[in-house]
Amino acid sequence: GTVSDQLTVVLKSGTWLTENGDPVPAVFNGTAYFVPGDTPPAISASIPADATAIGTATVTAPGPGVYPASTSVTAPAATGGYISWVWTVDPTSPYGSYFLPWSDLFGIPAETTRVDVPFLSSLAVPETALGNPAYDTATVGGTMPAGAPYLGFEAYLQVDGEPALCDGSTLV
Repeated sequence: GTVSDQLTVVLKSGTWLTENGDPVPAVFNGTAYFVPGDTPPAISASIPADATAIGTATVTAPGPGVYPASTSVTAPAATGGYISWVWTVDPTSPYGSYFLPWSDLFGIPAETTRVDVPFLSSLAVPETALGNPAYDTATVGGTMPAGAPYLGFEAYLQVDGEPALCDGSTLV
């Protein structure tokens, strides 16, 4: 799945800076970090060692308001954890020197998304007599991945007293 963020820009006081009557845009760079595990990341002024950058986005703000990120990021496949965004004022933008340096914290709950993975359990009939049906029941839960997931079953003939063998010779 994909995750995006938005940035709320506010003034602490005064009015937005203009030049020749036009608002001076503030440019913000956002980085999305993935942290594996079941525990939400702690709020921190620094990026933890186990966080991996998985994408970036920008926001150009011509004044106070709520602005969506320029792009979204894709959550890593088959791993549960959290994605947390960190935003900074871009000092290299054309008007970067007009703004005070600023960066938000890592792990802010409003900028952190849990990445869930699906889980599967299966409960097959342990044995059946010849001529009777054999079946398996799958239970799928959690958050499903993007796209059309597919679950298939195969049945293998097992002979009493012999080791289990699941290959082409026992596939029924």
